[in-house]
Amino acid sequence: MKNIIITNRFIIREFVLEDAESLFKLEGNPRVNKYIPGNKLMTLNECKKEINLYIKNYYKGKLERWAIILRNTKEFVGVTGFRYLSSINRTEIGLKILPEFWGRGFATEIGNALIHYGMVKLDLDEIIAMADPNNIRSIKSLENIGMTFLKNGYYLGNKVVYYSTRS
Repeated sequence: MKNIIITNRFIIREFVLEDAESLFKLEGNPRVNKYIPGNKLMTLNECKKEINLYIKNYYKGKLERWAIILRNTKEFVGVTGFRYLSSINRTEIGLKILPEFWGRGFATEIGNALIHYGMVKLDLDEIIAMADPNNIRSIKSLENIGMTFLKNGYYLGNKVVYYSTRS
């Protein structure tokens, strides 16, 4: 397991199989998934398989999902990372945090760290993010990290708002 980013409050690191129960708790939370379309990891076994896929992709050097851990308590907070979207030829950041950690500025700190990592370490020219247009908290978080509204649109048949690091 490798640490990817360390901030004042967080360690963003590669997943390990021991994170499966924490990922299951996150993925099974209806408040977390209210605005996130698509298939969800519905069982602990599916979470284990997903983590094994992440681990395989780490060795291939692919952009992937990482665990967010509180530095002081070592608690699992959520999941974040990058993914390349070949259908639109852009790299996206994503973030899911357990509800008990909402409202503390965590998304802003993590988002800023991701943008810096993507621009400096990955040498990306642009990073995008998508949010459900009704997810006001997500949109506010994207604006708090300096992303700007790009356009309204669709992704995989779902209405989204696109935000970008480009102005």
